[in-house]
Amino acid sequence: MVNTIKVVSLNLWGGKLLDEAIAYIKEQDPDILLLQEVYSTEDKTMDKRYGSLETLTAALAQYTHRYAPAFSAGYLDGKVKAGNATFSKFPISANEVTFFDVPYAENWEGANPPGDFRTVPRNMQHTVVTHPELGDIDVLNVHGIWDFRGRDTERRLAMTRMIVKEGADRPNVIIAGDFNMDSDTQAIKTIADRYTPVFPHLITSYNVRRKQDSVFVALAVDKMFISKSFKVIKAECPDVDISDHRPLVAVFQFSAVT
Repeated sequence: MVNTIKVVSLNLWGGKLLDEAIAYIKEQDPDILLLQEVYSTEDKTMDKRYGSLETLTAALAQYTHRYAPAFSAGYLDGKVKAGNATFSKFPISANEVTFFDVPYAENWEGANPPGDFRTVPRNMQHTVVTHPELGDIDVLNVHGIWDFRGRDTERRLAMTRMIVKEGADRPNVIIAGDFNMDSDTQAIKTIADRYTPVFPHLITSYNVRRKQDSVFVALAVDKMFISKSFKVIKAECPDVDISDHRPLVAVFQFSAVT
């Protein structure tokens, strides 16, 4: 028996276009949704985007979800957390978070100097979802280490080794997110040597209406990889105005476990 699964990954841009993003997610109706730059707060007096997780949870009531905050924002009096979120139509049996090299920060005060995000805590959210025909799928939701250029650094090389190790010896793996780096690097090749790149020829994953950075706007920083148990039957990075990034939309085929 052959089945399909639909996956969407999106950097939410801190919910600046939250309503548009939610409408698009509902239209796509993915089985698994991986989000980065997701704010969360219990303070209902704050701007709506700071409660993106709460709004998403209410709007996507048919999903279960897990949240992996990377820091609480000291520049917002510590009331807001930011991180990755994974939503699934299938039951979630496990959720673990690994920080690449900068640990979770309580009351992180923001980039210092402004525009230098090298010290922002970044993590990998490892969620196990249980598909009724395939069994467990290990979903790795990545927000990668930032630097001024999208090239190899020792930190990024270590990051991708951690990602590969996390998925090792697991038969059904989906890796996706904002890697903050170019595809033509040794760090990314470390992953591509072991997993199938879903978007190997993507030129950019930015929404140029919102992104003006001359270095990163020409890079496909958002990426998706799959284990050999999946086959790509559809892969799109549509130019839609729902974030400063474009979404990655993919449909995979797999053979059910008998």
